[in-house]
Amino acid sequence: MAMAAEQLKSRQLTNAREMTREEWLESRRKGIGGSDCAAILGINQYKGALGVFIDKTEGSTFEGNIHTDFGNWMEPHIREEFPKRFKKFEGIDITVYEYPYVLQHPDKDHYIANIDGIIEHPEHGVGIIEIKTASEMQWKKWVDDEVPDEYYCQVQHYLNVTGLEYAYIVALVGKRLLWKLIPRSDAFLALMEAKLDEFWFDYIVPKIAPPPQGVEGDTDMLKAMYSAESGGTLVELPELIDAYQEYKEVDKQIKELEMQKEAFKQKIMQEMGTAEVAYIGEKKVTWKTVNRKGYEVKPTSYRMLRIG
Repeated sequence: MAMAAEQLKSRQLTNAREMTREEWLESRRKGIGGSDCAAILGINQYKGALGVFIDKTEGSTFEGNIHTDFGNWMEPHIREEFPKRFKKFEGIDITVYEYPYVLQHPDKDHYIANIDGIIEHPEHGVGIIEIKTASEMQWKKWVDDEVPDEYYCQVQHYLNVTGLEYAYIVALVGKRLLWKLIPRSDAFLALMEAKLDEFWFDYIVPKIAPPPQGVEGDTDMLKAMYSAESGGTLVELPELIDAYQEYKEVDKQIKELEMQKEAFKQKIMQEMGTAEVAYIGEKKVTWKTVNRKGYEVKPTSYRMLRIG
């Protein structure tokens, strides 16, 4: 592993395995990590730049959940199994190592990384692996050559920090282990770097909160930040007049589009009649009865239309 690690251009800060969870969370406040990138770019539906800002300036309050616990538990097993499956399906011997260090970009101190492992490939040389777990319900996100956008941003950031040329995302999706080769993209990194640097120097360094981006996580964050009102207080917001008018126009457009969507569904229902399944080209449509059990509410049955 030592020879492979020598090809990493990043600085090695500390061994994450020797840190307490509190120390590890504190280390994450010192720079932008891979899991922060999609949120800063506005393509993480659960977290936005505002959430990253709070994590960096006040500290994260996230204590994990059943999904992160499962992922942490499975990580060493997946790392051990990956070379065996790779040999079986691709006929190539690879070597994979754990590399539990917090890394720092050689030129940009505010870029950090904590990679899941190093891979030695006889054709591609040294790269990194990023391990993920997902439920079977998320299979569609991984079919063909697709990977979730937030994971693509994450591994590109890791390639930037380490200076390496490729990564494998190794994912256990349901009961299936799959892997995707992600080459380094300097064009993408140039665009992402501009956004990351803007976020760091315009918001983190001066401690100015970035504007919300409309993602679900920003709403949750604002509710937590301002959980109770100050009774009897009033504030004038003349600078938001244009934003208010834009909101009303967008709300109107949404209502109109919802009516168009509902009218389309109604047309399908009208044409299907009592049929259970229909095809529109290659797309499957079902209109089946759903039986809802009666726990605290009266049991009911109704037909649910699903458009593939």
